[in-house]
Amino acid sequence: MIYQEDLGLTRWYIVFQNGEHVGRIWNVMKDGFRHCWAFTYDPITDTWLRVDATHRNIVIRPVANKDVPLMLADVRKKILVVYDAKPKKFMWKSRLFVDCASVIGYLVGVDVFFHTPWRLFCALRKNGGQVNLPKGMSLKDL
Repeated sequence: MIYQEDLGLTRWYIVFQNGEHVGRIWNVMKDGFRHCWAFTYDPITDTWLRVDATHRNIVIRPVANKDVPLMLADVRKKILVVYDAKPKKFMWKSRLFVDCASVIGYLVGVDVFFHTPWRLFCALRKNGGQVNLPKGMSLKDL
């Protein structure tokens, strides 16, 4: 077993998308920012990890090497922010309302008062996140 004092994974890729939800609540959220998830590469274990939070649970899974190209091809069609996390930052957060944006924000050390994927996107940009957009889309379109 590998033991280290600091297991923080600092380079994160946060993906924003519409999700597969239907219902009125999703219609009020900004188009393209109804769900978010993240992935990172762990050089110690030579593994890509995906973190996806829903209202039911939080899923943290390694991505099989054969599936990494498929994941990256899918991500190229979505809004992506590359962010160097600040995991040392201590945040007081209520665990009462847990959603995708609150989990990913906490994971990368970005504090967003009212959690939505759009607000997380804005906070990541403000804190130096590098935005990658699908072909044909510009920041003005957001």
